[in-house]
This record gives sequence, structure tokens and C-alpha cells, in this order.
Amino acid sequence: MNKIEPQYVTFEIAKLLKEKDFNEMCRVFWGYDCTEEKNILIEENSPSFINNRENNNLAAPEIWQVVEWLRLKHNIDVHHVIIAASHYGYNIFQNRTRKHKEEGYFLTPKEAYLAAIDYILKELI
Repeated sequence: MNKIEPQYVTFEIAKLLKEKDFNEMCRVFWGYDCTEEKNILIEENSPSFINNRENNNLAAPEIWQVVEWLRLKHNIDVHHVIIAASHYGYNIFQNRTRKHKEEGYFLTPKEAYLAAIDYILKELI
């Protein structure tokens, strides 16, 4: 049986979320690894959570948290759809009206959700 792994947003989407005032508590944030010279995910080891307002953190929410935040704060619903056996797309609804549809370009639901979130943050809010 496959293990369910957390599905975090990319560094680029995390930056867009911060610009759009995403401030939900997260256990993981983006940090910079000086030895590898790249951005990495860092898990908060304490029982507390972090958000985007504390210490210039860049929160790294899971995709489901962003989907729920979009629904509650912006009345935007995101759904991945199966196009073929190995391709996915997405639908975006705002106020129950379809705003955007993308079909068949993604190999996983995660890719479809990340593309939808990126589109929403750049074009709809």
C-alpha cells in the first residue's frame, strides 16, 4: 500500500501566497540552505505552528490548506479532473461560475492543483 505523503506548495507559490495575505498556521516553511545554495522545506520541531507574519517566515502549506483557504476567503473552488488514464486537468469556479478550465496537461493531481493555484493567485485574486 502506498503511503500518503504531505503535498506542499512550491517556493514560488508560497511567495505568491504571502503576497496575497495567506496567513494560516503551518508546520513547514521554506528556508535557504547555504551549503546547497537552494530553498528547502524546513519542518518546525516544536509543537507550535508558524505563519507568514512571524519572523519573515515563508509558510509552506499543504495543497489542501490552500484549496480550503481559497474556498473560505475568496469563494473560489478548485477541482482536479481526470482527462484520460494518465492525464489530469482542473476546473476553477468563483461564486459558482466556472472561471477557468485546463485539460489534460498534468501527470498527477498534485501538478494540476499547483497549476490551478498558480493561475488563481496570478489572475483571479
